[in-house]
Amino acid sequence: MTTRKDADAAAAARPRRPGAVELAAALLIISGILQFVGAIGAASSLPAGSEVVLFGSIAIDIATIAAGVLIRSGRLWLLVVNYVAVLGFLDLLRSGSSPVALMLAISDIVVVVILILNRPWFIPPRPDEASD
Repeated sequence: MTTRKDADAAAAARPRRPGAVELAAALLIISGILQFVGAIGAASSLPAGSEVVLFGSIAIDIATIAAGVLIRSGRLWLLVVNYVAVLGFLDLLRSGSSPVALMLAISDIVVVVILILNRPWFIPPRPDEASD
């Protein structure tokens, strides 16, 4: 069982969050919110029978917001990097018809690069390293 003192020591051992990781988290959260609002706004003009596409789009947007929160908290690095890479490719596919999709694809690629370059921050310190 971990005590409050152990949790405080583990938090003190971890270095401060890099500014680039903050930027990556903010990009994911903001792009997820913008796409969510866009999907809700476009819901009224969708033809009948396309509710599945709308729900899929909303699920992707909520997952993007969750990915930003996970990155900000320093958790599930590998999952988020893979999710954002796939999201970037999907946005690149849409970029031929929408300049907004191109902007989102570029921001997703920037997030992937930031996360890869800051990988050491996401590795938790081992107990023998934390006591040094």
